[in-house]
This record gives sequence, structure tokens and C-alpha cells, in this order.
Amino acid sequence: MNRNTAFLFIGNIEYEARIHKQIRTLKKKDINVLLIHGNINGSEKISDNYDFEIISRVIHYNISKLFSFLNQLYFCFFSYKEMTKRKDIKIVVSHGLTPLLGGVLIKLRNRNIKLIYDGTELAVEREKGIKKVIWKIIQKFSLPFCDYITQCGKARLNYFKDEYRVAENKMILLSNYPNYKKIINASSEVTDRKIKSIYFGILGKGRFLTELVKAFFDLPDYELILIGIDNGGFFKSLQDLSAGHSNIVVSAPKKRKEINELLLQCDVGLSFVENISLNYYYYTPNKIYDYLLYGIPVITMNYPELLEDVEKNRVGVCVSEITSQSISKAIDKIISENMKSNITDNIKRKFSWESQEDNFLKIF
Repeated sequence: MNRNTAFLFIGNIEYEARIHKQIRTLKKKDINVLLIHGNINGSEKISDNYDFEIISRVIHYNISKLFSFLNQLYFCFFSYKEMTKRKDIKIVVSHGLTPLLGGVLIKLRNRNIKLIYDGTELAVEREKGIKKVIWKIIQKFSLPFCDYITQCGKARLNYFKDEYRVAENKMILLSNYPNYKKIINASSEVTDRKIKSIYFGILGKGRFLTELVKAFFDLPDYELILIGIDNGGFFKSLQDLSAGHSNIVVSAPKKRKEINELLLQCDVGLSFVENISLNYYYYTPNKIYDYLLYGIPVITMNYPELLEDVEKNRVGVCVSEITSQSISKAIDKIISENMKSNITDNIKRKFSWESQEDNFLKIF
């Protein structure tokens, strides 16, 4: 099998685990990969350590909304131009909606090229106002040119079926699970020590982090660790809010190796998001499955996909609100029912990228 594939992506390559997993899977099958990359504001220094070809172009954001949008369109034309130089490209994977027009343009030039629209979010549903209208028009125009649409949740695939009448045989479930690996959790049995709960990710609005910190004010016997990238000055506000509470730690971003070492010591993993659109209501965050890989039961929202994965498998608790009472009750349930023991090797394999590879390779 030697079908050369181009990935189109705008963002930070280093932290986009889904692309790395997909490329590793393809390379195991001797499929060559070219990544055409939009480097936002030139903020990422492209490493020489990647074992696939990268063509990177700086894309300027944040000068104005219109300027950012025009730069996104420019990247689509740049991607198209680069692909026309390659006569060996057989498959194009657009990682997200933003670069999808680049794939549509090359598909218009050569109908034999297979176009995959790969998403982890409902991009249109994240937007508001005129921006949402424009991106919906772009998505509606682009979908008929896509041979396959991959998404990381059944509800999200149903959204494309219901909203855009996409045929079922064009839709593939491709969950964004972590790579499986054997992990022995170092967390000891809970006796007289504090129960450690952890959240890692973006420290910003819409994730109930203020409510979470306040909830732990009333839970001095439970430790809360927050680690992440600041968004809009939220990091400092969380630090100020938690000052004087020794059971709450707010930490700047750590390297993935450090986070993994910390996960080995934790008892509960936390992940919350505000239900402000369908994109968030159908929320399936990567960190949930990272927690499970490390043998950590989770507390998260009572949204459809999470109820299916978390509560049905009895590996955590889904809550409707973030209060000291709801968090305390959820932690007590996790400990008293020994939910940690439910996170078996079979569960870890079920929620691993390896369980998704066959679905991914069907496309090729």
C-alpha cells in the first residue's frame, strides 16, 4: 500500500495528538504523508525530528476578525497551490473545517483524489452571528465534495446526517482516544491521606473552573490540582481566588512527561465545559480518556456522550452542576464503589487509538 496523503492543518503541530496518531498509523502501512501547515503568527518553531514532510506557512491572526478570516482563506489557496505541484497525492485529509476549502479546490481539479473531512468538534456550532453564517455556508458547500467525514462521537455524526443530509456510508466514527500503553498507577489506597483530584487543560472561561475552586473551599480534606495554559488572564484570577487554601494548587503548563508522572499519583480526574452550543453538549474531551488510561476515575458533565462512556462503564460520575456538595458526593461515590477497579485493561483498550485504527484505515 503506497497511497501518498496530504494533511491540511492550521495550529500547533506539537500539541495536535490526533494528527500524530493518524500519521503513525499510515506510516506503519507504508503510506507517505505530507503535512501542509498553517503556523499561527509564526509562533511554532518546526522541529527537524518529525519523520514526515512538512510545508509550513505563517498565518496571521488577531489583527482583526476580517484579516484573520482572509488569512484562513489564503491558507486554503496556498494548500491548493502546493498540492498541484505533487502529482502523487491520492488522498487529502482536512483536519478541521478551516482548511477544508483547500481540499475542495484540489478535488475540483482532480476528481480522483479522495477528500476526508476530519473533525473533533462541530466547528460551525462554536461560532456566533455572521461568522457562524459564513462558516455554515462554507461547510454546506464543501460537504458534497468530501468522500468521508470522520468525527469523534456518534452524536456529532448524527448532526451531519440531520443538518446536512450526509449519507451514512460517508460517515466514519473515529474517536480521539490516546495510544494504549501499560501503566501501573502509583496512587495508593486512600486511607488517611488527602484525595487528589486533577484538571489539566486550558485555564479559561466556560470550564467551570471558578466554581470548581470555590467548591474545594469547603472540601479541605480533598486536594485540587489545576494545570494549564492561561486564556484571557484566567490563570491569575484562579491563583488569586485560591490564595490561602492549601488544598488547592494552580500551576502553569507542564511538559507532558511531568503531567503523566502527576497523573500516576491522582485519584480523580476532572473535566467540565459549559453547555453553550451543540459542540459542547456533544463534548468528548481527550483528557477523559487520558485519565482512564492512567486508571483514574473521572467526574465530568452529564452530557449524552459522556453518560454513555463514563457512567455506563461505571468509571466515574457525571454531574449537572459544580458545587461542593456535588463534587463531594461524586468523589465519595468513586471511592466507596471502588470505581478504580472498573478501569480494567479491557476498558483501557476499548478507549484507545488502537481500537480506532481499523476504522481509520478503511478510508485508505
